[in-house]
Amino acid sequence: MNWYKTAQLRETLPYFQELKEYGEYVPQEDVLNETLESMGLSLGEEINRGDSGIAYMLSNGDVLKITTNSQEGQIADTLTQNPHPSIANYKTVWKEGDLYYIIMEHLDNMVSDDQGLSNLFNNLSKIIDREKCYAPDCALDILTNNEYFNSLHSSVTDSITNYLSHLVSSPFSQFSMFDFLNPANIGIKNGEIKFFDIT
Repeated sequence: MNWYKTAQLRETLPYFQELKEYGEYVPQEDVLNETLESMGLSLGEEINRGDSGIAYMLSNGDVLKITTNSQEGQIADTLTQNPHPSIANYKTVWKEGDLYYIIMEHLDNMVSDDQGLSNLFNNLSKIIDREKCYAPDCALDILTNNEYFNSLHSSVTDSITNYLSHLVSSPFSQFSMFDFLNPANIGIKNGEIKFFDIT
């Protein structure tokens, strides 16, 4: 890894430092570099950061997310074995200390960048929040019986219904989930809606 990328990684390490006293939440730079090099990859630009992690572009065009959210890591790990067309392709997941490292496909665009789609998913999230629904099974039931949802284009409703049905049938369906319809966690790949960062 060249000096610039090394400096870039060090620049983002303070993001995790505040959690250091609670566990092993600081990425081990040398271990991460060795792991990526063994896959023929190197770290690129930081592309986003959120409540629980940082995402980087990788040299092959995929995304590496380093997250403190163990539920997100467990769900991503399960999705490597149980993929779905409406969910981003999770390729590799590993754990070091209390951090999960997730490699997934890069999406072309984010739903949050499209005002119309962002409003649509915000409206759906509000419908679910009003019902205090924090699981895919109740979300599926609420939405499929909702007039607004059923007025949407079938490409949108089919994608959401298939996605939620997949979550319901998965081993992690018992988890409480809060961000499974968050526009910030939904993208577009080849014109298709893709969900990611499922927590």
